[in-house]
Amino acid sequence: MKNDNSTHGGSSGTLWKKKDLLLLAAALIAACLLFFLYRFLSAAPAAYGEVSVNGEVVAELDLNQDTSLTVSGWNGGSNTIVVQNGAISVTEATCPDHVCIHTGEISRTGETIVPGIRPILDEVLDYESVRDNYEKVLAYAAELYADTVNIIHYM
Repeated sequence: MKNDNSTHGGSSGTLWKKKDLLLLAAALIAACLLFFLYRFLSAAPAAYGEVSVNGEVVAELDLNQDTSLTVSGWNGGSNTIVVQNGAISVTEATCPDHVCIHTGEISRTGETIVPGIRPILDEVLDYESVRDNYEKVLAYAAELYADTVNIIHYM
C-alpha cells in the first residue's frame, strides 16, 4: 500500500511550500500597506488642538505655532503641553502612571492623548460619578473597537 502525503504538502513531508510562504509574505505586506494608507489618509492633519480639564475646554492651541502650556488639573495635578512641528504632546505630568506622556505626539484629526476620565478616590462611591466614567469608557472603547474592526475589514 502506498503512503499518500498529499495532505501534508506532498512527498517532501514539509507542511509549507516555497510558494505558500511567498503568498503569505505578500499578503502580510499588502495588509501592512493598507493599514498605513488607511491610517494616514483617513484623518487629515489637525489645524488646532483642544485641551480640556474635567470635560471643559480650557485652551485651543494652534498647531502651526510652537508653544508650551501648563494646565492645572484634577486634585492639584498639572500637565505641561507642548506644540511643536505641527504636533501636540504632554511632556510633563504629575500623575503616577504618565499615560499621557507615553501616548506621544498626536497631529491628526480625532486623535486623543487621554480620554478624559477622572479617577474616583472617594471611600464611598457616588453612583453618578461612576456612571459618568463608565459611559466615557464605553464610548471610547466602542469608537476604538469600530476603528479596529474597520482597519481589519480593509486588510
